Amino acid sequence: MKSLTLYNQGDRAAMSSLYTERDGDKEFTSCCGASAKGCDGYLGCRVCYQEIWDILSDKEAFRKLIGNKTLLAEFNTYVK
Repeated sequence: MKSLTLYNQGDRAAMSSLYTERDGDKEFTSCCGASAKGCDGYLGCRVCYQEIWDILSDKEAFRKLIGNKTLLAEFNTYVK
């Protein structure tokens, strides 16, 4: 697995969204491009522990939530 880079999301830094395919095989957080994990009382990003506030399986809707161009390029490569 490649290393993940933390990207600054500005005003949304306290919350993140999660993309997952219907079969649950792939996960990608909008903050870091990581998978989710169970934290103390919440579902969070595996890298930065931001709380996941929305789970999407629609690629186009999720793309609109990613504000960082580098992270968006990583997402586009990840879902191919």
